[in-house]
Amino acid sequence: MKNELIKQLAFFVITTTVLSLLFYNLGVNLILSLLLGIILQYGAYNGFVYLIDAFVSFKGTRLQNEKLKLLAQQGAEVTCPCALQKKEFVPIRLNQPNYYKCSTCSKTVGLFTAIETALVTEPIANTDISSVEQIILSKLNESTGKYQ
Repeated sequence: MKNELIKQLAFFVITTTVLSLLFYNLGVNLILSLLLGIILQYGAYNGFVYLIDAFVSFKGTRLQNEKLKLLAQQGAEVTCPCALQKKEFVPIRLNQPNYYKCSTCSKTVGLFTAIETALVTEPIANTDISSVEQIILSKLNESTGKYQ
């Protein structure tokens, strides 16, 4: 922390000195050139901070819009419970109640999501059946003595 303060003060002093010497060489009074150097440095710093904040804000807004697009793609094809049974794709969000207005009957329809669990299994084609074959062959050998 102390080193950062020393670095910032050194940068401020060097920049102000360079700007003051530049203005002094252009014929401006020394005190006025110091003040102009400080004011220009302050203005440049505030302008830089403003541009960085605007850029970060713009980028944050763009990322938020992309997230909203991705959330809008999460949905389900649902059937309206009215007599027409119209199917529509409706975006679903898990953090808020989900409603949509049917395009045919103009009624508001609520969506309820249910979460189910299932075991993850491995396909049969990927399992090793050599141990099963050995058991079957040994049983056949015991009963008939033929398959050796």
